[in-house]
Amino acid sequence: MSIKEIYAKVGLQIQVGDSNCGPTSLLNVLRLKGDGRFDEDELAERCGTKAGTGTENEDMVRVAGDIGLEIAETKYDAGLGDLRRHLDGGCHVLINYTPTAHSNGHYSVAVEYDEKAVYIWDCFYGLLRLDNEAFEKCWHSGQKTTFRWLMAVKA
Repeated sequence: MSIKEIYAKVGLQIQVGDSNCGPTSLLNVLRLKGDGRFDEDELAERCGTKAGTGTENEDMVRVAGDIGLEIAETKYDAGLGDLRRHLDGGCHVLINYTPTAHSNGHYSVAVEYDEKAVYIWDCFYGLLRLDNEAFEKCWHSGQKTTFRWLMAVKA
């Protein structure tokens, strides 16, 4: 499904809480799957999201499993090939990256790619297109303690 089809069919949940990009990205994956059981605040509580620091990768994985998402793979030091393989396989791919306007890491859902770019369904910025080089440069946590993290969730 193309990014335009996704947006038309599902809509994009925009985060309300300042540090809720992780829970809201999980919420967007649930919506892609047609699951409307949860809201942002409930997922933020389950994730242990903290104002100013957000959500840890490990908490994203734990809560994804707790709410019934089937994880195909969680990986640090992933590459574009890993991301593309999961998208080609029909997975929804959550990423932790640092957009230029953020100093902290930020969760989003990568939904599509082409030979030049990655397309991101971002719960703060909206629909984004990042060329491959720009994406790879910002695919790390804000403190650069983790690099190229992804969690692929089966559709």
